[in-house]
This record gives sequence, C-alpha cells and structure tokens, in this order.
Amino acid sequence: AKLPARKSIATGRASKGAAMGLLGKVYVYRQDWANAKTQLEKLVDEQDYKLVSDFASLWKLESEDNDEILFTVKYVDGTNGQNLSTSYTPNGGLVGIADRGAETSLPSWSLMKKYEPGDKRKAATVQEWWTSPAQPNAEPIYYPYVSKYAVKHSYGASGIDIPVLRYADILLLYSEALFKSGDKTNALV
Repeated sequence: AKLPARKSIATGRASKGAAMGLLGKVYVYRQDWANAKTQLEKLVDEQDYKLVSDFASLWKLESEDNDEILFTVKYVDGTNGQNLSTSYTPNGGLVGIADRGAETSLPSWSLMKKYEPGDKRKAATVQEWWTSPAQPNAEPIYYPYVSKYAVKHSYGASGIDIPVLRYADILLLYSEALFKSGDKTNALV
C-alpha cells in the first residue's frame, strides 16, 4: 500500500500495481484461488493498465514503456545492457540488428508449428533464418530463432528492457483464478 502509483515514478521502479500483480501471481502458484481472484481483480478493476493494440510494439525500443507493463527490468545498450538479445541472435548475426550472436537459445521447429496460420504474434516472437550449407549449390538450411528481443544492439549488451510482468499475464492469471473458483462463465470473457 505504501508503494507509489505507476505513473508517478519511472518505469522499472516498483509500483503498487507491480506489487499487487506479483502478489496475485504468488496466490495463483499457491493455488489460493480466493485471494488470487481478489488481488488480481483489483488490478483489472483499477483500469490503470491495458493491453497494447500491436503485440510487436512490446518488443521495440521506442515503445517498451507502454501501458501493458506492470514491472520491467530496465537496460541501456552498451552501458547497462542485457545479453538475452545476443543469446537469441544467430551466430552469423542479423542484418541491421547485430554483427554476431551467441545462438545459445534457439526455439524448436515444434514451437514454430504451434502457431496457427495468420497469427500476428509469430513474426514478432520467432522467425526463420538461413545458413549456407558446406556443399556448393546445396539448398540453404533454415533454423528458427527468437526475434522478440532482436533490436539493434552491441554484442552482449542490448538496451531493450525485459518485462517481468505484463497486463496480459494478469488477465490470464485472473481468468485462471475465476475458473478455479467455479466462475467458468466469467473466466472465458
């Protein structure tokens, strides 16, 4: 209760909404559905947060401080950067993004196949890149990579923030709490 409202402090600082959301998440993990419902409902009713209309904008430097973020870890490229962007980048790099990557965390093809045709979140989350095969005139080899943190960055020091808790998470957790509390109709709304 003593934490400030989100709009009265800088993004990345603990706010009342962030604390309420994290507490609601703890209740869900403890399967304390009544308290989870009560805590998460406060955030939904408060209407201080909202979903962004363009999912891809969540993963862009110019729009990382948006109305969907409850809590994020702030980074600055080259100064106080994170290495997740580099970990997801293919070894050969990505044109206009990074000269090289670490390629330590690549998604599976089975994940790529889970996306339904036309799902706009796919291109903002995972994409394919190709590498030249060792044999001349052979077909290129395609691999999936995580693209949602693919912003122009220095090796190992990306400036894109890492969201810890988003309003989308709150809505899903609230829906689960409603469902587990027996309110199946409102859980689907």
